[in-house]
Amino acid sequence: MSRETLTKIRLSNEDEDTICRKIVDKLRLQNGAHYDEAAKTAFEEGRVGLATKLLDYEPRAGKQVPLLLDMKQDEVALVKAIESGDTDLGKPCVHASDTQSLSFCNTFERNCH
Repeated sequence: MSRETLTKIRLSNEDEDTICRKIVDKLRLQNGAHYDEAAKTAFEEGRVGLATKLLDYEPRAGKQVPLLLDMKQDEVALVKAIESGDTDLGKPCVHASDTQSLSFCNTFERNCH
């Protein structure tokens, strides 16, 4: 990730949608860009909303789900796991929070088996 991208995440006073769009535009130009790295930096800087938005551009669910769980975005992580069809990604999501509803867990089971 470029120094410019790191600076934008850490210091920009722009709204999260604008920052996200600028980072995505920049990363799209890079071969093999990793949106999860930008999202992790945003999370570490206390920008959870920006991190979540950046992860929407990460094509690898295996990179999205663990970071979403670290960010306490359990339901978003579960949705991403379900969308991926990878049951191994969904199991930690179901167990990540005691507040997961039974119907949400059933949705995972129904869609991934």
